[in-house]
Amino acid sequence: DYVCIARNSEGSVQSRVATLSTAYLAKNFTQDLIGQTVLTGRKLTLTCTIGSLPAATINFVSNGNLINVITNNRYTQSSIGMGSQLTIDPVQFSDSGQYRCEASNSKLTGSPIIGALVSITVEGPPEFLSAPSSQTIPLGETLYMHCFVAASPAATVKWEDANSALLPSAASPRFSIASNNTLIVTNVQRSDAGVYTCSASNKFGTKTSQAKLTVADPLTAPVIQKAPRDQTVIAPSLVLLDCDVTGNPRPAITW
Repeated sequence: DYVCIARNSEGSVQSRVATLSTAYLAKNFTQDLIGQTVLTGRKLTLTCTIGSLPAATINFVSNGNLINVITNNRYTQSSIGMGSQLTIDPVQFSDSGQYRCEASNSKLTGSPIIGALVSITVEGPPEFLSAPSSQTIPLGETLYMHCFVAASPAATVKWEDANSALLPSAASPRFSIASNNTLIVTNVQRSDAGVYTCSASNKFGTKTSQAKLTVADPLTAPVIQKAPRDQTVIAPSLVLLDCDVTGNPRPAITW
């Protein structure tokens, strides 16, 4: 501590006590991140503390990217003593990844102190990222019905037709399931019309979603059934020119 004292023949005066401190940043975190497994919908709290004067600026990094709490309203960061706390609420599957803390001191130069890299694993029941949607497909065309699922552990995805028969089957060679769980039906027939169900299951539960397939008339190119005919008229007079056209989808007629 330092005090300034001034004296003359008339007396003396003393300043307030000034404290001189040396800025420092510890080489290691006193409390570092610990790997965790958390369920979707729950709250996750991550804490890092480190000795520092003045207090260190602590950032949280996820999968190599600095976490920005301003752009994500599920994330909040607050100071606690000599450290910082990150809260994620509610947790989503997308929060899984590698996390670490980085600490720096505004009075010091040099690289920040890097904390341990830990894994945060998010588990939970299946969630539909893109559920099946009802579609109208022309006769003879191909159906692509999506069923994109997020789950941890990975979900088992199954498709069923309106009769609860699992797809594909030996009886339905035109049906197949893509690696991303999309139901594909080639050469769609009128008998394929109906409700289809996608179900996703893991140890936490099962989610189902349904969509309806409607089979429409086949696509056809425009055909002129009745063309305009030549006419000779006396001007001025009203003239009617016929142009009857068929096609699917319904053709737009211009003159």
